[in-house]
Amino acid sequence: MSIRIKTGRFLLRLGAFISSLPVAVMKADDLIEFSRQTYSRANNF
Repeated sequence: MSIRIKTGRFLLRLGAFISSLPVAVMKADDLIEFSRQTYSRANNF
């Protein structure tokens, strides 16, 4: 398997892991505010 394919798969898995971190490190109220701010941006449909 090509190193580019391995690197691509690794980065995709890393991205999924990083996107789940706010759930583990934030209090419930902070997580709600984080979600509101994230989804209120114009580039999110």
